[in-house]
Amino acid sequence: MGAFESRVHRRSHRSRGTEGAQRAHAAPVPTAAHGPHSRVGAASAPAAVPRVHGDFAGVPVRSIQRKALVDSPQSPLEREADAAAGAVCGGAGEAAVQARAIPAAAPGAGLDVQTAIHAAGEGGQPLPQAVRAWFEPRFGRDFSGVRVHAGPDAADGARAVQAHAYTVGHHVVFGAGQFAPGSDAGRRLIAHELAHVVQHGAGRAAGAEVVSRQAVSEAQRVRELNAAYEKAVADADWQRAAELLNAFNREDILARLKKLTRVQIASIYEGALVRIGDRAQVAELTRWAYLDINFEKELAAGRWKEAAVFLNGFNQTDILARLKRLVKAQRAELRKAAVQISSAHIIAAVDQLRPMDALEDQKAKLEADTATGSGKSIGEVASAFSRLKDVSHDLAVLKTGKGVYEGNRCSTTTPGATRTDCTQIVLEILGDTFRQQGRAADWAKVRARYAKNTTARGGDRLSGIDVQAALQSEAGWKGIYWAPDPAYQIPSEELSGAKSNEASYALDRAKKGSYYKNFGKKGYPGVSIDHTVINYAPEAPRSGTASTTTRDVTGLNRLKKLPFGVLSAHGGHHMTVITYGKVIEVHWEEPSSSVDVIEQTDLESWAVGSKSGYHYFASGAIVAPAEDVDRVFK
Repeated sequence: MGAFESRVHRRSHRSRGTEGAQRAHAAPVPTAAHGPHSRVGAASAPAAVPRVHGDFAGVPVRSIQRKALVDSPQSPLEREADAAAGAVCGGAGEAAVQARAIPAAAPGAGLDVQTAIHAAGEGGQPLPQAVRAWFEPRFGRDFSGVRVHAGPDAADGARAVQAHAYTVGHHVVFGAGQFAPGSDAGRRLIAHELAHVVQHGAGRAAGAEVVSRQAVSEAQRVRELNAAYEKAVADADWQRAAELLNAFNREDILARLKKLTRVQIASIYEGALVRIGDRAQVAELTRWAYLDINFEKELAAGRWKEAAVFLNGFNQTDILARLKRLVKAQRAELRKAAVQISSAHIIAAVDQLRPMDALEDQKAKLEADTATGSGKSIGEVASAFSRLKDVSHDLAVLKTGKGVYEGNRCSTTTPGATRTDCTQIVLEILGDTFRQQGRAADWAKVRARYAKNTTARGGDRLSGIDVQAALQSEAGWKGIYWAPDPAYQIPSEELSGAKSNEASYALDRAKKGSYYKNFGKKGYPGVSIDHTVINYAPEAPRSGTASTTTRDVTGLNRLKKLPFGVLSAHGGHHMTVITYGKVIEVHWEEPSSSVDVIEQTDLESWAVGSKSGYHYFASGAIVAPAEDVDRVFK
């Protein structure tokens, strides 16, 4: 073919393609044999070892030429290299390597020869001393000029020409995990490639570049690579495991990592640092495990600065995720350590979680108030249980993205989340409160009574009035009528639900001391009213005439001192709880990921205006422990 031709000698396989392989810094060739039983490293060879003659030192590096040719695995050069490997390593003929030129062959179909030659460019590592000491006396050669390439770029080159290894001049390039002088197969492959170095060193026209390879099928290559990787894992040879694993594409690497423990993944990362560098794809995919294990170890030991160093190795999202798992005191210590190591990421993440710290403080206080023997009154305990549900849910959303609850009419279902609504929350709070107070028997009476009230009303499901009436008859609670502006006739355009404005009618009944008692028929359950809280939020409609009511917050201010009450609206159609003037209710269509599943709203802003049809709930009743009502309304 003339000058500027280049022939490739290779030990080949069908290429998988580079798959966008990660380009990392070439790792140095190991300086010691692999494994405890390596036979490489003897200072001299036995006297009877066959030798082939020629000088390997000083073989010139030729520049990449215009065209490169791939030698056939069945060519005379390959047969000679195989014979030489057999002579040196045993098990094959002892024919000497002939230093002669071979006529040019046709390029290998589908082979990326330029990539192969690029991977064998300048650089590389000298043969390790132990390897030279084993091969030089057997070949009778000086290998000081030979350069070995065994990093990620080398693996790319080997894939490009479908080879386990190949030779360009005095540069020998190995596929992932193929440079293994500690194994019989590894030594034989090295011997084969060194024989090609001899062939390349003499008898060729100037400018010719020869790359030699030995063929193997793609399926066989994958099987061999996977078997070698699995053996390295079984042997806990993490450097070799990392190098072999890096030869796979990203999807295959991830699939194999899924089969390992976190400790094994971290060990592969450590092996990758030594063998193929931290920029290799396998290092990037295993780094998290190494950081996680060490972060948790230092955290458990209370070594905050060391823990911060490992935490700082994550990106901002992962730092936040790990900080969310911790308690406030741990985050505070890590922030101090972050200042010491100048980690702006950790500092920003801790500061971002200040709302979580506040919720944790609230949660701890509420849990103390609801603990058995806390000494708190029934109203204080009920208030604490009410707020604890909201705080616990919001805190879980911040920490995990999933709260404790979701609305029972939510279109999606979240595993582990409790589906609920206002009625269920009210009954849970009441049950927990009576039990905490040592009054489980009283709660049983209340439950039995509200069931009877539902029957007496002729209802098919529980209403707020059923529960309120039972709390009054069985626990002695007192009633309060509420309405933001009961005298005002709300424009029909702003009504929703039943389209009825019952506030003024209910106020007339409340002034007579009852709310819906004997409504429509004798025996209809109702609430006894002891006080009224009205006119605290005169209406300002979007249509019709504005209210002329004078605002009066006297009753509202008293209500804001009431620890807890069960609130109903529009004749018991809606039921929830109120604590210190805030209505706490469930939105039954909200998903677990929403902090609005349970929401707190000031009474003066609730059931006022047309927001969400709250005009439908423009008046109602509250029942609360008698001692609390007497205290705030005295």
